[in-house]
Amino acid sequence: MSSLAMCAYHASGIVAAKRASAGAASSSQRWRNPGGAIASPPPARPGGPARASVPRRDAAEPTPNLDETPSCFACPVCSGAMIRRSSGGTTLACGLGHSFDVAKDGHVNLMGRGTRATGDTAEMLAARRRFLNAGHYADASDVASAFITRALEGAVREAAADADASSPSPSPSAAANRPDVELTPRRRRIAANKRRSRAARPAPSPAPPRPLIVDFGCGEGWWLSRVAAAAAAAAVETRLAATDASPAAARLAARLLPDGSEVAVADAQSDAQPFADGSVAAALSAFAPRNPREMRRVLAAGGGIAVVVSPGDDHLRELRERKDVVGVLDVAGGKRERVIEAFESAGFVSDGEEAVAGEMLLDLENLRDLVGMGPAAFHRTEESAAALDAFFEEDASVVGEDGTRKVRVTRSFVVQCFRKPEE
Repeated sequence: MSSLAMCAYHASGIVAAKRASAGAASSSQRWRNPGGAIASPPPARPGGPARASVPRRDAAEPTPNLDETPSCFACPVCSGAMIRRSSGGTTLACGLGHSFDVAKDGHVNLMGRGTRATGDTAEMLAARRRFLNAGHYADASDVASAFITRALEGAVREAAADADASSPSPSPSAAANRPDVELTPRRRRIAANKRRSRAARPAPSPAPPRPLIVDFGCGEGWWLSRVAAAAAAAAVETRLAATDASPAAARLAARLLPDGSEVAVADAQSDAQPFADGSVAAALSAFAPRNPREMRRVLAAGGGIAVVVSPGDDHLRELRERKDVVGVLDVAGGKRERVIEAFESAGFVSDGEEAVAGEMLLDLENLRDLVGMGPAAFHRTEESAAALDAFFEEDASVVGEDGTRKVRVTRSFVVQCFRKPEE
């Protein structure tokens, strides 16, 4: 081969090598990932060339943790907001690291370790559940539920009106409103783009949280469960929370209340209730001790209400007349007036009241549960139990449809509603 041919041969080889090198570099740059490392291109699709994958714009955004949800309770140590963590056992925790284990039945103890259990015993709670489930106090619970449901319905309507007022409706141009058949192809494309743009606008502000109802001194949960049922029947979506100083009561309430309810062991008379300021829409206190000043702090201003159910002057009159042998505690006179004074001195205004009275027909088991579910249970003895049976034998004068003998006992309640005014 001549020298000229040899030069041409080597030159062609050099050109081919440069072209191959340039192609490899271009391919490397094309598949260089954001971190700088060179990645191999994706395999070719069957029946067509390979196509570069474009990273999602939201790939770096954090994924929400579905195991964490906000809790309605505030930390009893620092008053901070708490979240409910359900991974590896449910706990409530605040931002400062204070945490509280949630029992398997759903309640949490916010009174701290080593606190002596108080309140109703398991036997008292079982007797109360049997008695209340028989419907003897249903009329009083209906009145309390109506007070709360009406207030929440009004609050929901006001919130919806405020949301509508703060969300201006779009004002499309006249050209966009004309039928497409009247538009030129270019204007038709513009109108379609405008419609797509309006559809892609950010969603309106999220709806406010569902109103929170709290039963302070919930017992076994019967009263709050009745309120929840009434609110659901009125299509009012709510959140539910309950507190009681008795761990046994908290356990029963957590099992009875609807899913999503939060129940805590906490003293309803405490000066530091485990709720944030203004976070509660409605507070309930039925036959339980309470702290009106703390209720006022946690209730929302201008719409938050507190509903109190108390015994009337004639409540269980027939039994109280035999208190020396039966052991039923007397109802202190003027209770209605004392409740008004306590709430008004705490800054509430009266917002309604209703007296509920009637007659109960009780068999012997009902009568035993009635005495055994209240404070009189702490004072029962064998002698008082025998005296109760004797009272029934003496006074049972009604025969029920099932043939059982029954005794007449008066029930009397005062249901009062108080509202927290605007501040």
